Amino acid sequence: LFAPLAERLPHPWGTVALFALISAGIGLIVGVDTTPAVITGMILLGMGNGMATLARATVIADRYGSAAYGTIASVAAAATIGARAAAPVLAAVYAAAVGYRALLITLAAIAFLAALLAYGAERREPDASFSEVVRL
Repeated sequence: LFAPLAERLPHPWGTVALFALISAGIGLIVGVDTTPAVITGMILLGMGNGMATLARATVIADRYGSAAYGTIASVAAAATIGARAAAPVLAAVYAAAVGYRALLITLAAIAFLAALLAYGAERREPDASFSEVVRL
C-alpha cells in the first residue's frame, strides 16, 4: 500500500497516515476485546511499521537530497536501533509500574502524537542544513 498511498496523498498526509495506522492498530488491540479486532489491529500495526521503514528512506532523500544521504541515514538508523534496543526494557519497567493495558494506551497516544508532529514538520520547508540538524 505504500506506493499507491505515496502517489495519491500529499506528502505530509502520507507521513501522518503511517503513524495513524500504528496508533489505530494499537488502539484496536487494546480497546476491542475480540479476536477479529486484535487480528485487524495487528495487521494495521504491521502495515504502519512497514510503511515507516520505507518512508524513512524517502523522507531523508526528499528533505535533504542525495549528497549527504548516507551520513543522514546512518544517524537516523543509529537512533532507531538504539530506541529499538532500549524499548523492551523500558516498556517492561513501565508495564510493571502501571500495567500492560496502560502501556499499550501510552504507546497508542505516542504514535498519535507522532502523527501530529510529523504533519507539522512535513508542512514546513526544511530551513536547516543537515549539519545544523546534526548539531542539535
